[in-house]
Amino acid sequence: PNHFLICTWGDGIYSLNGNTLSQQPTPITVLKNGKPATISNISYSIVKDAKVGYLWVVTFTGLVVLEKKDDTTYHLIDSESMFPE
Repeated sequence: PNHFLICTWGDGIYSLNGNTLSQQPTPITVLKNGKPATISNISYSIVKDAKVGYLWVVTFTGLVVLEKKDDTTYHLIDSESMFPE
């Protein structure tokens, strides 16, 4: 793959373009309804959903679902509606 996401312990999620490895990793921007949103800076794991393309991120505070807009911008998806009680 040419694009990597890097989980950190306390510094958020970083994006790295594999085609330009001389470039520094860039922190991702998370948006909700077009406005900046905050997720936990401690992330354990990221998995891409092969069916829909969402990124499922396990953080210190819980599960976060993101939709990629570009390599450094992601839209926060409301995951509560995915799991009815």
